[in-house]
Amino acid sequence: MADTANIVYRDFVTYGVPSSGKNKPKKDEIRRLLTGYEAIISAFTSNGGLIYASKAAMDADLARPANSMAWVLGDAIVANNGIYRKVGGVGTGSWSRAADLPFSFITANDVGAGTANDIQATTSIPVSASALVWMNVFEANTASPVTVSFNGGAPLTIKTNTGNNVAAGGLVSGMIILGIVSGSTFRLLNDQVSSAIVAAAEAAQVASEAAATSAANSAAAAAASAASVNLPASLTANTMLVTNPGATAREDKSFADVIALLGLDARYLRLTSRGYVDLSTDFGAPSAGSDFTNPWSQFLDACLFDAMKGEIPQGTFNISQPMSRTCTAPFQSLTIEGKGRQTLLNFRGEINAGLTVNYLTVLNCVNISRMNIQTDSQSGALSAFRLICPAHPDPAAAEYNIFDDVVFKGIDGYKTAKHFGTCVYSFRVNNMNFERCRFYGPGAAIGDGNGRGNQVELQSQNGDYAVKYVFEKCYFSQFQNAILVGPYVQGLVLDGSDFVGGRAAVMVPAGQLANDGLLVTGCHMNTREVGIEVLATEATSMEVNNTFFIIDKANQVGIRTAGYRWSVQNTHFEGQGSMPGSAGIHVISGAHHGIISGNQYGYMPSGNVLNSGCHDIKVLNNSYDNVVTPNVNNGTNNAIGIATA
Repeated sequence: MADTANIVYRDFVTYGVPSSGKNKPKKDEIRRLLTGYEAIISAFTSNGGLIYASKAAMDADLARPANSMAWVLGDAIVANNGIYRKVGGVGTGSWSRAADLPFSFITANDVGAGTANDIQATTSIPVSASALVWMNVFEANTASPVTVSFNGGAPLTIKTNTGNNVAAGGLVSGMIILGIVSGSTFRLLNDQVSSAIVAAAEAAQVASEAAATSAANSAAAAAASAASVNLPASLTANTMLVTNPGATAREDKSFADVIALLGLDARYLRLTSRGYVDLSTDFGAPSAGSDFTNPWSQFLDACLFDAMKGEIPQGTFNISQPMSRTCTAPFQSLTIEGKGRQTLLNFRGEINAGLTVNYLTVLNCVNISRMNIQTDSQSGALSAFRLICPAHPDPAAAEYNIFDDVVFKGIDGYKTAKHFGTCVYSFRVNNMNFERCRFYGPGAAIGDGNGRGNQVELQSQNGDYAVKYVFEKCYFSQFQNAILVGPYVQGLVLDGSDFVGGRAAVMVPAGQLANDGLLVTGCHMNTREVGIEVLATEATSMEVNNTFFIIDKANQVGIRTAGYRWSVQNTHFEGQGSMPGSAGIHVISGAHHGIISGNQYGYMPSGNVLNSGCHDIKVLNNSYDNVVTPNVNNGTNNAIGIATA
């Protein structure tokens, strides 16, 4: 779904910030918005137009396929009315609210339940920023500002068409007003009555005349005061006049003197004008052993709360305590850039997380680039970064979180003993891009050939969608799971990335819902047990193409899936011939409607193994070289085509 209308048609370039200038809606954003509406309408009409008089009636009807759309119209609980999407197959699952009802006009009734200045109105369907609200006025207001709440919701300040508060008497009994919900305000399209405006103007005139008289008196007093000022006999260039401690004369003071007298931090003023902060020089010297824990804490505050870009030069920066920061406003971001492989940020000790960032909204973000992030932990309990975001109805509107050219590894080298348990853990964080990053787990020194931990863990919870994760030209080595995918996480893209020496490159556990969209292209998989493992039967829309799998261990498979509506095409599975139990693709119980086409298999016992419990799998136009059994088909309604040369 595209951005909301409130975002696309926002008043200002930066939402809610007039100083950023007037916004001109972009045509591509408008097209995405309208395309989203068309998709909802199309989905609704394709189902034959399901309409329920109450949410309870809809919830009782689960005999609908997944992704069916329905309207609830007429429920006594106003918030229950809306557009819903079916989650789960026929006879199972639930209905999830997807959008407001697409009404252009909503009628609201003011029957006097509130007060003259705090109106309480009711509607039959929820109000939204996309609908015009028509409302009667029960009684005239007696003060300003005036608020209105719809269906017991939060009070909205009523603003006139020009953006001002309604004057006392501006709303009269029996009046009909039209307006829209805009953030925390209700903006009128028609305006208040003119008599109130005239009265306000007359009051402003009286106040202006009084102010003019006061200004004249002040000017006279200032002139008299200036005549008594005792100036120094001579003045120095680029200085300021300051009253002396005895208040008997004025003295010449330099800029540095004035800063000291006012108790200001000259360093902070310098940093503000420079636009970035430097961890090595701007927050004091490290303690013993290059321990930058205290400077690091101040550095994070400057980056997040003072909108500074953070820079870390080449060198070693040890952090010995976990840090946590909570965003306090939308659009706050944490941007930190190193100077390449010789920038070493070390999280020391057995701590839970190097840095935790708690987002306020999806409009917060974290951007880390060009450095090595290391640990001396050997327990596997440490996460380098934990990013936590609250739920949001439109996750696709999120700001981008970017990790670019970052190496995660143990402080003792590559694939040795020290290691992160999880390099990056995210919960409900959207729009994450990993570009040219390298992730190293532990090696044989720990006695586990697969490695340990989940190098990137993407989590959410049932009902809270988290979307859009891109791994481009990344390298993963020695892991339990390189990427662990949680429930309701969607839109995972692996492009041109390498996975070497761990158990599984991508893991989608069984029993999860709403894992839609996994695209793998141009990757290299040389894992120890399985390349891609999708055990959730509700996972859909996996596409794997132009990828190379090495199958050189007993019972190893390239892809194992229980999902539906997926395809594996133009991909190469290369075995070693004598490894028992190995196969290119393992289709397990629950999988259905998959396509295996145009792939090459070499030197392995089996090409494709289709277990009992799978169905409607098409296997066609594949090539097998020195494969003992190209296809093992124990499923139902599967179509096995003729192999190509």
